[in-house]
Amino acid sequence: MSKIKSVLALVLVAALCFVGASTRFFDRSVSVAQQPVSADRPTQAATTVSDGKQPAAVAIPDKEKLAALERKLAGAWIGHGPCVGDSVFQLDGTYHRFGYGPGAGHFESGKWKIEWNELPPTLVLTESPTETKYSEEPFKVRLVKLNDKQLDYRWSRYEDSRIEEHLRGTELDNVTIRIRILDSAVQRYLGNEDHGAGINFPPNLKALVDANILSSESLVDPYGHQFRYDVSGKRNKGKRPDIWTETPDKKIIDNWTTGE
Repeated sequence: MSKIKSVLALVLVAALCFVGASTRFFDRSVSVAQQPVSADRPTQAATTVSDGKQPAAVAIPDKEKLAALERKLAGAWIGHGPCVGDSVFQLDGTYHRFGYGPGAGHFESGKWKIEWNELPPTLVLTESPTETKYSEEPFKVRLVKLNDKQLDYRWSRYEDSRIEEHLRGTELDNVTIRIRILDSAVQRYLGNEDHGAGINFPPNLKALVDANILSSESLVDPYGHQFRYDVSGKRNKGKRPDIWTETPDKKIIDNWTTGE
């Protein structure tokens, strides 16, 4: 009976991920309706306002404005809703995601880009190859809203999918998301029979890359330095390795005070 309940619970979580209803955080939101864009006609698309008013015309910005808009994506984003997870986007085109999918147990790093060949634009996430890769295909979503405070998107392959909402995170969120990815990867290493399941923590963070659990991008903090690691876990009382980094103003962000 307990197994049946567990299966039903997992099915319920998965259903919430894919068909859950969307709840808006702002009173008035604007979404861009999909419409192909070609070089021989004006680059415009219809916009729909949530209060149901008449659609207006919106032109795609020029390249300079597009670059400025894409820069708004950089930083940490905290997901709101089941299975959404948290994300970090870097200006060098690297991204990190944590806590998404059924069970909120997935994590990944890779490369991101925005395609502007049609409206709404498409955010493309190409996961770095690892043995834990969630999908062979790039993850594509339609951007619904992107500004200094909010990032909303809808899955491209499911036109009726809910809008997944994210609010702007802090510098602490940026680092903490990455540390949680490293923590999860350490636990996955610990549970692998090839590495001595339940016995051996990875001797260093590079071992996670060598074991094909993480990509090398995940080992670098937002300031361009390698995350620090102590396999003895003295500050975590030996329960797990210590993982931390230091900000430019000498502040320590770690997994013994921010970890769950």
